[in-house]
Amino acid sequence: MRPRTAGVIGMVGGMAVAIAGGWLIAHPPLSVLGVISLVAASILFAIAATWTVRKSWAATDLPDLTIPAEKALRRMRRISIAQCVLAPALMGGAAWLLVDDIRSFRGWLSLAWGIYLLTSSIWLLRRQADLTVVEGQIVNR
Repeated sequence: MRPRTAGVIGMVGGMAVAIAGGWLIAHPPLSVLGVISLVAASILFAIAATWTVRKSWAATDLPDLTIPAEKALRRMRRISIAQCVLAPALMGGAAWLLVDDIRSFRGWLSLAWGIYLLTSSIWLLRRQADLTVVEGQIVNR
């Protein structure tokens, strides 16, 4: 079996063990066993995820997974734009919660988080406008 196949199978197995652990936590006599299985599932998932990038079992080192600077800059911009698009939806949901109950802590918390998300995303987009790639490095203009 190739490392990538083993990694995918291990990750799926880790998720199955995590689901079973979550079910066990809900049943009091088995709660401790559920916590232990969640820890085991997290460890299994992490190890299996590293197996997916190995070329073969004989390889002693992991491949170089550095992201080119141009791709990293494009990804940063896409994430910032997505945050700017999603922040008004979050604030709309917060406003709906507040209309329902003005004393709703979740509503005020969601509204504050949405405002923070929107302002930080706009700030990041303005800052990223000054960035460029020179010789494989992201630098200010």
